[in-house]
Amino acid sequence: MQTTIEVNSKAALEQLARLVSQVDGPARAGLMQVLGRGLGNDLKSHFIRRNQRPNARNWKKSDFWREVAQSTNLQSATQDNATVAISDPRIGPHLYGATIRPRNAKLLAIPASEKAKGNEPRGGAIPGLFFVRNKKGTRFLARKGAGKQLEVHYWLKPSVRIRKDPDTLPSQAELDRKTVDRANRWIERALRES
Repeated sequence: MQTTIEVNSKAALEQLARLVSQVDGPARAGLMQVLGRGLGNDLKSHFIRRNQRPNARNWKKSDFWREVAQSTNLQSATQDNATVAISDPRIGPHLYGATIRPRNAKLLAIPASEKAKGNEPRGGAIPGLFFVRNKKGTRFLARKGAGKQLEVHYWLKPSVRIRKDPDTLPSQAELDRKTVDRANRWIERALRES
């Protein structure tokens, strides 16, 4: 699954239509190419900035947002439109919200320690793990720590709800403004050169 991004505010579309009407033929495809590349670069910059933020637990970074940026590209440009696609399907739950369920197991293993992050329980990165269900019914994988204490490394859940993240993409107003500004600059330069 890939996600495509559109400029779709009525005001921005009206401004773009007015600007694009000043350009004809193959030059219009060139304009659309510039607008699409610019939108792609705006999205990549946003994702890179997100990747620089510390995660909620201040654990080592997985570089998720950098990988999303790398999967963002101009897919096509015609005389009428440009399409930018984000081919990393992992952005979907952040953009729309989702419930994640296990595919090949009964429960999801959610990292509860930095050592567990990025490692599957069966991978052996944390030796001595065993299953625990406490009196409240909470299930987890742990190992014996210092003394009689348990070190919890994974919470076991039948599903996890990922809420829609309003900061997944830049605001539509910001994208629209940058796209219209880019179109204005391109057309002004094209008119000066003709």
